[in-house]
Amino acid sequence: MRAAGSFAPTLLTSAFARESLYLAVDICLGACLASFYLIPTLKRSARVGTTIALIGVIGVRLDRALSHGVLYAAAAFATAVGTLTLSTSLREARAIGIWVPTFFALSIALGAIGTLVSGAGSAFVASGVLFGAAFAGLAPAGWPSSSFVESRGDTVR
Repeated sequence: MRAAGSFAPTLLTSAFARESLYLAVDICLGACLASFYLIPTLKRSARVGTTIALIGVIGVRLDRALSHGVLYAAAAFATAVGTLTLSTSLREARAIGIWVPTFFALSIALGAIGTLVSGAGSAFVASGVLFGAAFAGLAPAGWPSSSFVESRGDTVR
C-alpha cells in the first residue's frame, strides 16, 4: 500500500482521494509498527526504532492536519530512521533478510535526493517504493509462527 502511495501525486487528481490514501497508509503503518511491541523478546534497540518510527508517522499525520509541509520532511525522516533501526535489530536477531535494512537505507538516501535535488522527483517515488517493499519484509518477524518468536521458547496464543 505504501509503495502504491508513492505514485499518488501523479495518478490521483482528487486531493480528497490522495489524502484518503495517505491516511489509510499511515493507519496501516502505525498499526503494523505498534504490533512489534507485542513481541516480548524484542531488543531495546528495536523498541527504540519502533518508537521513533511511530513518532514519525504521527508527525506526518499532524503535518497534513495542521501545517502542511512544515513537519513532513523531519517526520518522514524519523519514520525511515526508526524503521531502519528496527530492521537492523531484527536482522541481528536473524529474524529477517539482509535486504530489508538495505532497502530502508537506500530508501532514506533516495528520499533525501528527491527532497533536496530540484527535478529529482523520481528518486522520491523510488524511495517510497523501496520503503514499501522493505516494510513488507518486516512481516516475517512479526508472524506468530516465525522462527524469531519460536526460537525464544515463547508460546503465542
